[in-house]
Amino acid sequence: ADYGSGLGVPTVTGGTAPVTATNNAVYPLALSANTVTWTAKDALSRTSTCTQSVTAITTTPTFGGTLADQSVTNTTYALTGGLPAGGTYSGTGVTGGANFNASTTGGVGTYTITYSYTYTYADGTSCTKTATNTIHVVPPIITTSTTSLTGFTYPVGYGPSAAQSFTVSGNYLNTNITVLSTDSFEVSLTGDPSFAAQSVITLAVSNGNVATTTIYVRMKSGLGVNASIAPVINVTCASTGATTKTITCTGSVINAPVITVTPATLSGFSYNATSGGPATGQSFTVSGVYLTSNLVVTPPTDYEISTTQGGTYQSTPFTYTPTSGTVSTQTVWVRLKGSLSANAYNETLTASTASITATITQNLALS
Repeated sequence: ADYGSGLGVPTVTGGTAPVTATNNAVYPLALSANTVTWTAKDALSRTSTCTQSVTAITTTPTFGGTLADQSVTNTTYALTGGLPAGGTYSGTGVTGGANFNASTTGGVGTYTITYSYTYTYADGTSCTKTATNTIHVVPPIITTSTTSLTGFTYPVGYGPSAAQSFTVSGNYLNTNITVLSTDSFEVSLTGDPSFAAQSVITLAVSNGNVATTTIYVRMKSGLGVNASIAPVINVTCASTGATTKTITCTGSVINAPVITVTPATLSGFSYNATSGGPATGQSFTVSGVYLTSNLVVTPPTDYEISTTQGGTYQSTPFTYTPTSGTVSTQTVWVRLKGSLSANAYNETLTASTASITATITQNLALS
């Protein structure tokens, strides 16, 4: 290490001019205490000596700590960490000896920053020493939890679909993240049942970051039947300078279940209360197509059903399991229960099936 002279300028009195002063210091001085002998000599070769105690110390600056990663679009980052304070910074992207402008570096990479400090000694001499550190220039990053959402569906006329979700976050950003909906899919910050559709969701950037946020997506209502070719639409997440992330959303609108009950009304169920009943049975037919779950026939409170006119009647529902979405025509018998008091019994039998987003029902009026 170069420790500089640092011994000062001697003052000599007396003697016959000219008088010279020299010392026996050997550079670099040893770290710790050193004894230096000065010798003064005049024109008559007369000499005089004295000693000087000198303590040598290192004079190397430090440049510690971790410099924060910078986005390629960042323009001003105050450099810190160089000691002793009062030095200057230099290197690619450094401006004004104190700031780092990532946008002028030429792109993503690791750059060396030099900290320079000049030491000035009592005799007016000086030396400049340096220390280095590195800084990373990184691209703005958007992160999503998935790249696709699939299986959105609903029967035609019974939209929207159930919501699904993904998360999005960002680092090293300079602008907000915008999440854009599409013609077929809509986005929200809240899920079912409080889904609140927005055409654009803006996620605010703070100190270069966007916190992890859950985005909910669903297929819009009012779309036409698309049973064989699912729509493929991208929900996009974008921020200036960052690679746009896309969430590929696929789904289909299927035919709505159709239940047919024939006839729509059965009347004339009657018996004399003193006889105890029940009333004579009457029949109807029921069938279904485009079913995704069982077809259930449920009698009302004061009626009962059977598969044959003379068979066993029951108050509990009949359940028909579809084959390839279809329940073929089934004959069902219905009658007014026995032992009822004299009264009019105008009630409704239901044939229903649970669809993806709704329950589909056909009624049969009984009186």
